[in-house]
Amino acid sequence: MSAPLTWLHDWFHARQPALVLQPEDNYFEAGAIDSLGVIELIEDVEQAFALRFSAEDFQDRRFSSIAGLASLLEEKAARAASPGEAPQVAAKAPA
Repeated sequence: MSAPLTWLHDWFHARQPALVLQPEDNYFEAGAIDSLGVIELIEDVEQAFALRFSAEDFQDRRFSSIAGLASLLEEKAARAASPGEAPQVAAKAPA
């Protein structure tokens, strides 16, 4: 499991331990997150991964699942990496 995928899984599990959420599940449709939770998720992800989401990121269909958001985070890390360096996606533990 990638660092973003693991971090996101842990983040959702910490908020709703009884909910079984698969990486491809739409976490909005599954009831795993509400509008306030989206704001918390965005703030926590930006802090943990030292990045900022753009308006386009929020329109990306991948933003609605753990696997999709992890993929988006990995892409953002790859774009931020210096040429010739392998991208490293490290995260602080979820709050």
